[in-house]
Amino acid sequence: MNKIIGKRIILTILILINCVVIFNFSAQKAEESSGLSSRVVDFAISKLYTNKSVSTEEESAFVENLTTFVRKSAHFSIYTCLGILTYVFTSTYNIDKKKRLIYTITFCFVYACSDEFHQTFVDGRSGEIRDICIDTSGSVFGCLVVIGIQKVKSCLNKKRNN
Repeated sequence: MNKIIGKRIILTILILINCVVIFNFSAQKAEESSGLSSRVVDFAISKLYTNKSVSTEEESAFVENLTTFVRKSAHFSIYTCLGILTYVFTSTYNIDKKKRLIYTITFCFVYACSDEFHQTFVDGRSGEIRDICIDTSGSVFGCLVVIGIQKVKSCLNKKRNN
């Protein structure tokens, strides 16, 4: 099998796995999704938050803000992975970088939209435009990570060849 074909197959499988993981997180009912976020927040608080001299209201506000941060970071990071995988996949084709970027961001944006639409059918969940923006930003960041790595590799190869 051709090396490029093998790479495309592996990347396609990884992209599909990432999409299934996103779909499964979105399919969780609100209580289940909140429970997962709460476990992460409780762990973080037990390790990081040692200020016992704050009021219950302040602590409650801190927990709420941390929960929002954890949830939105999860959106951003899983779409960063999707952006990386998709951009690398498009790199296996002979198309210019601008089109690769457009194809990747478009795919991730459309998937984010479909994911938020999917959430509107799950008990206690809703679709949010803000999450689409966070997801798309994550995919753009993933593209920038790959582009940055490619630039560093290119510079190192130029130095090595000189």
